[in-house]
Amino acid sequence: MNERRPPSFTRQFSVPQLRNSVSLLIDLPSAAHINFAYYQARFSTEFPLQNEINIREGKKLISVATIEGGVRAHFEDGTFADGSILIGADGSNSNVRKYLLPDDYGLNTLPVSLIGVIRHFSPEQLAPVRALDPLLFQGLHPKTGNFLWYSIHDWFEEPDGQRSFDVQVIISWIVRNSVSDSIPKTHEERIKLMKERAKDYAEPLRSLVMDIPDDLTSTTALKLADYPPRKWNNRNGRVTLAGDSAHTMTMYRGEGANHGILDAALLVDQLKMIHRGEIDQKVAIDTYEAEMLPRTLDAVLKSREAAMVAHNWEALTKESPVVSARLPPSTA
Repeated sequence: MNERRPPSFTRQFSVPQLRNSVSLLIDLPSAAHINFAYYQARFSTEFPLQNEINIREGKKLISVATIEGGVRAHFEDGTFADGSILIGADGSNSNVRKYLLPDDYGLNTLPVSLIGVIRHFSPEQLAPVRALDPLLFQGLHPKTGNFLWYSIHDWFEEPDGQRSFDVQVIISWIVRNSVSDSIPKTHEERIKLMKERAKDYAEPLRSLVMDIPDDLTSTTALKLADYPPRKWNNRNGRVTLAGDSAHTMTMYRGEGANHGILDAALLVDQLKMIHRGEIDQKVAIDTYEAEMLPRTLDAVLKSREAAMVAHNWEALTKESPVVSARLPPSTA
C-alpha cells in the first residue's frame, strides 16, 4: 500500500468547494481567559485546538439578535448560544452577512465558469509537466480563451521510492452564451467538456486534461461571483464579518486566503485590547472594519478584473492584475 505523507512544499491548493461554514461566537469575560465557540454546518478537517475550545458541530445559523451585553445566535435545531461578539466567517453565502445587510447581502455574479478535478498521475505521467514547474502554473490558449490552472494537491511514495501525485486541474472560460457555455450537470459530461475545451492546448498541457479518467466520480463546477465589501451596522461592535463572508473574491490573484488570514490577525489584536480593558468593544470593532473594508474592496475589484483578463490573451501584460506584483498591505 502506498504511504501517504504531508506535502514537502509550503503552498498547497485544493479545488474551491465553498462548502464549509464557520461562525465564531466569542465571550469576553473579565477572567483571565477567552471562551470560544465555533458553530459550523460541516467541518471535515482536524482542528488543532479542538480539545481546548468549545466546538459545536452541525449547527446551522438561522437568525441573530442583540441582547443585553452581547449577541444571541439562533440555530435551525431550536438551540441558541450567547456571546459578546459574533464573527461571521461562514463563507461566501454568509448568513451573518444576510443579518447585517438584509437588503444587500447577495453575491455579484461574474460571466466566468469553471470545472475542476483532482486526478492522479504516475511519476512518469507527470514528469514533463513538472519540468515546466514542480508545483503550479496557469495558462491561457490565445485563440479560444480557455484558461488552465494546474497545481500539486498531494503526493504518495511508491514502492520504488518515486513519488506519484494527485493534481488539481481546472478549466475556466468566459460565459458569452447561456446555453453553449453552460456547465453540464453530470461528472461525465463535465469531464467531456473539459477535454473539448483543452483539445487545442499544446503538449504536455493537452494530456494534462485529456488523460483525466472519463469515469471520474468527482468534479467541482462553479459559476464565479464576488462580493465587494461595504459598510454595515455592527450593532455597537457586537457583530462583524471576516474572510469570504466580508469580501468574497475570485481566485485569479490568489489573495483571498491571504486577506482572510490578515483579517483574523488584526481582529485578534483588537480582541486582546478589549480583553485587557485598553479599548471599548465598539471602538475596537470599528477600528478593525475601518482597515479591512478599504483594503479588501481594492482586492475584490482587482481580482474581478483579473478573472476577466485571465481569459483575454491581448489583455495579458506584465501590468495586468493576473501577473503583476502583489504588494502586501501596510498592516500586514
